[in-house]
Amino acid sequence: MKWNNGKERAKFEREQKELREQYIAAGMTEEQIQEMYDFDLDVFNGKRREAEHTQTLDFAAVEAEDKELQNPLYKKFSDKLLDNSQANRHKKEKESRQKSRWNVAECITTDVHQLLCKAKNFCSNWLGVSKPR
Repeated sequence: MKWNNGKERAKFEREQKELREQYIAAGMTEEQIQEMYDFDLDVFNGKRREAEHTQTLDFAAVEAEDKELQNPLYKKFSDKLLDNSQANRHKKEKESRQKSRWNVAECITTDVHQLLCKAKNFCSNWLGVSKPR
């Protein structure tokens, strides 16, 4: 992220001046106003640190492969990014194979069940045993 500290600091101070006037009109003491300023300054500094230390890896903005290779984060983590996408592809393929195995197993189970029922009926008839009620 880009951060222009001079511009952002001036904007922050303008906002704080307006807030100070509102706080005084609301009847706050100088200590309370200073506590509010200190809190807002901590938030401001946190945003500044985040902006200074965050680098985006924007794939949508990349149009050509040579531009991708210019990004230092892409260079550093390209092997991990590729491994992750390959792992996802292999995971999907494995799930697909498992689903097809389950479909086959369901068909076999149904066929075996029907065959066993027919064999049971045949044996019952052959032995002269009637079905229990």
